[in-house]
Amino acid sequence: LSPTWPSWLLALAAAAALAAIASAAAIGLREFFERGVRSVQEAEVTTGLPVIATIPRIAQADPAAYVVKRPLSDFAEAIRNLRTSIFVTGNGPVPRIVAMMSAMPQEGKTITTLALGRQCAESGARVLIIDADLRRRSLSAHLGRSVRQGLVELVEGQALLENCLHSDPLSAATILPLSGAETGSKDLFFAHDLARLFERLRHHFD
Repeated sequence: LSPTWPSWLLALAAAAALAAIASAAAIGLREFFERGVRSVQEAEVTTGLPVIATIPRIAQADPAAYVVKRPLSDFAEAIRNLRTSIFVTGNGPVPRIVAMMSAMPQEGKTITTLALGRQCAESGARVLIIDADLRRRSLSAHLGRSVRQGLVELVEGQALLENCLHSDPLSAATILPLSGAETGSKDLFFAHDLARLFERLRHHFD
């Protein structure tokens, strides 16, 4: 004799249906609470602006070194696409100053800035990479050594320009870093005329 209830086929079908419902619910909840942008199209629709390049993540200790050490890598190619979008295919005059910003930390400002600057320098341009992140100072750490004079001292008139410029260890680019000195609560960039500094730097860099 075989039992008429419960039917193992019916139980198996019910379990599969419940699993499918649970999976769909989990995906729906994730989509509801997910606030990130997951595609180029979504980014353009959300911001109303064109996406000029996408930079892949790579599991390396120093991704920005890839543009020098592995110039044919996918990462280096993505930086080349970014460079082309900024300096070649854009409308109007070619920009001489490019600012890298993001809404949140750890989004790739330092890596992208270094990689783009290094690639431009390797093509023969006179490039100056400026670390203006007074809180994190991540770009300055790539020099591999501490500095006593940098952007803050230059802006405040406490140092000469030539003493604040440092050679990038991996490329022909020049870096204007931040020293280890504390800036306190003063608003450095609003308290000084940075336009005069940039105009001065235009005579030394491309």
